[in-house]
Amino acid sequence: MYTKVGEKVQVNYLKFMDMAGSERLDKAGVDPMSMLGFQACYINFSITTFTRVLEQMSRMKPVTGGQDLDKTISWKESTITKMMKSCFDGTAFSSFLVCISTAEKNSGESYHAMKFGHAASKLKSNVTKPKLIGIKTKIRDQTAELAKIEK
Repeated sequence: MYTKVGEKVQVNYLKFMDMAGSERLDKAGVDPMSMLGFQACYINFSITTFTRVLEQMSRMKPVTGGQDLDKTISWKESTITKMMKSCFDGTAFSSFLVCISTAEKNSGESYHAMKFGHAASKLKSNVTKPKLIGIKTKIRDQTAELAKIEK
């Protein structure tokens, strides 16, 4: 969503990410060598990577609105972290809802969900309004991104 302010725009996003918890192949009855098995493993990898990114960010000084994020953080390791990067540059409010189960058979998943929630709870940022971007610049950037996607 864009808010026009004179000849500039403010870009607003609303992102929802349902990470669906860890995928236990044995519980799901999925063959690890199948496409579903591969997808389940990739989901686990992405969640683990995102948790590691949150833990790295929590050990750093708070991010101020729009500043470049630390280059040592592994944002490019998974699709989730690439998609969520803009939520942590100090121009966004981020909230997490972590669901766990009290059933003993789900203790492993609940442990990792709580580990993720703990990492997220340690994040600190000084949220400010997003920078205004020139309309022509935004159109040029969007056109370049579209061309890149089409390739």
